[in-house]
Amino acid sequence: AVWCVATDGDDGNDGSAAAPWATIAHAVDRAASGDAIRFADGTYSGPGNDDVTILGKDLVFRSDSGVREDCVLQCTFRLDGTVTIGFHDLTIADAVAWGIGPTDRSAIYHAYGDVTNCVFRDVSHGILAAEGRWTVRDCLFVSCGIGIYSDNFGSVAPQQLIVEDCRFSECRTGLYFTPTENEDWQFMRCTFEENDTGARGGTYKKEPADYDNAPSKRMPTGRPLFQDCLFTGNDTGVGFCFLGYFRRCEFVNNGWAFYSQIESAVNIEECDIHDNTSGGVFFESLYPLVIRNSTLNHNGGSAVVISQILTGGSVIDGCVIYGNTGAGVEIPEYIWYPMPSSVTISNTTVAGNGNGIVSDRENGDIRVENTLVAFNEG
Repeated sequence: AVWCVATDGDDGNDGSAAAPWATIAHAVDRAASGDAIRFADGTYSGPGNDDVTILGKDLVFRSDSGVREDCVLQCTFRLDGTVTIGFHDLTIADAVAWGIGPTDRSAIYHAYGDVTNCVFRDVSHGILAAEGRWTVRDCLFVSCGIGIYSDNFGSVAPQQLIVEDCRFSECRTGLYFTPTENEDWQFMRCTFEENDTGARGGTYKKEPADYDNAPSKRMPTGRPLFQDCLFTGNDTGVGFCFLGYFRRCEFVNNGWAFYSQIESAVNIEECDIHDNTSGGVFFESLYPLVIRNSTLNHNGGSAVVISQILTGGSVIDGCVIYGNTGAGVEIPEYIWYPMPSSVTISNTTVAGNGNGIVSDRENGDIRVENTLVAFNEG
């Protein structure tokens, strides 16, 4: 069935297009699993519209006009149990807790979420995606605390999180997640602009004792793919404990393009990293950094800083590194655990930077193979 809600409706009506209901809560309560709820244009707020729990029902919410800016729900949607939900052509704004998420931060639920052509504005968290499968397409997250938050709260992170053609703008953090093993997470053709941090990873380990023998820890296998994404104007493009593959992405006019620490494992392929004011890639981690076939130029500090401790190797291969204010590649000693590890720079041009390849490392191997280092000032 399809039920209708309008700002001038009445919950005493029958919920038809001719006699719509007035509140979201009443519509959710009356709807059966598998039903759709359609909203006439307007702004929905106040009692019955500000905080709604969806308990074990499969529901679709959409605007009647299809113009997302004209249909504004000032509502927190709390999911409970196993649910399949759809949100289409809506703006969710000024919600008290978050836009779409669990009944509370410790709740265990399983959701299949399909969110398309929606705006999340001025909410603490746009979407809190936990266990289940989520698809988010053509959405705008603006002035949120966190646009999409996916952490191991209550249960586990989602097995699938597909985000396509979305824009994260002026948020504290556009995307925050803690990966688990073997997820299917993909971020395609997304723009992260003017956020404090475009995308940020949370710690993979759970207890302080996990660090006692840090060099022996196994690298997590679950790493999301970012492809054809733009990071621009962020204080930091990608930050903290970050696990990910980046392919054909551009990082421009950020502070640092990457500032990754502790448990990061990053592969950068065919990316363009340029004109970032603090530097290109700062990497201080237990796990290796791999940069292939990428260009890093005209960054305000060093193009690449690698300080990684796990026995194993970081790789820079097939890259062009030029015109950076600092070093082309800087390899300092890792002060927490000065363990042997290797860095291999191959088939790369390092030219016209403040310095070429510099290191004060006393442990591990640094290999430079088939690489041109020329016309650097230092």
